[in-house]
Amino acid sequence: MPSVSSVDSRTRLSPNAVQNYILRACRREPLPLNDPGVLRDLVKLASGEKLSPVLVMSFDEGADIADGYHRVSLAYALDPFAAIPLRIASFSSR
Repeated sequence: MPSVSSVDSRTRLSPNAVQNYILRACRREPLPLNDPGVLRDLVKLASGEKLSPVLVMSFDEGADIADGYHRVSLAYALDPFAAIPLRIASFSSR
């Protein structure tokens, strides 16, 4: 298991990513707009609060959304082609 410091050194901020690409890469379907977590993020967004970047973990065998699945689903519901802030952490056994 990698240490926190090694994870931090392999995490990079990507300026933006289109959420339907994130969902496809992680083999996930978006949550419905009536999901409680998606609604909570919608309320935050409507009140002018900025949402945190999405964290995607990249592995040798694929990728997964580690933090921000509700935010990606909300963005997808509002505009499937809008760009959202993204952080990518890479884990490789090589």
